[in-house]
Amino acid sequence: MRIGILREWTILSLALGVASCSGAPTPAPDAAATSAPDFSEGSTFPDLALVGYTDRDKDGTLSAKEHGALRINDVVAANPTLELMLVHAAFGWCKYCWAETPDQLKWTKGYGGRFLSVQVLVEDRNGDAATVTFVDEWIAAHKSSMTTALEPNATLLKRFGRSATYMLVDPKTMKILTVGAGPPTFSFVRGKITERLGPLP
Repeated sequence: MRIGILREWTILSLALGVASCSGAPTPAPDAAATSAPDFSEGSTFPDLALVGYTDRDKDGTLSAKEHGALRINDVVAANPTLELMLVHAAFGWCKYCWAETPDQLKWTKGYGGRFLSVQVLVEDRNGDAATVTFVDEWIAAHKSSMTTALEPNATLLKRFGRSATYMLVDPKTMKILTVGAGPPTFSFVRGKITERLGPLP
């Protein structure tokens, strides 16, 4: 997937105010972001503002026309049969994030619309803020059709730091059911998914 230079600079300009090259977050640019959301189990998952890809036409692929601004609640609304959602704060330098992504893709496909994984790429391979170019690399490497995006406000980075984190969310209530930080964590999350949805078909 090739991203135009203009769009790349647009996304970079959003991300530059969020994280320095060291990966350390800078203060949020707007006052609304100063009250940090609660990501503990039982709390309501925030309607994160993302920029990235989601399979809007449900053809099992991600394309340039499916790239843009999106919100977590929009992703849920576009999947009416969804019973369980996984939000994964992932890092390009994390070997477990790379290794566990194929499993997430398998489980997303296997449950046929009942389960959805959303990957939020926080940093690239070098520990710098992830860019659209890195999102494209990630999607191509995994042949992924999962919702894959950046989060310009760096809410997850501010809350969890540089720790790959999985959150299982009930899409009907948007309540957080399980929070697990790696590495590795998907093996733990798999058990929670099967408890709720039954064995992978």
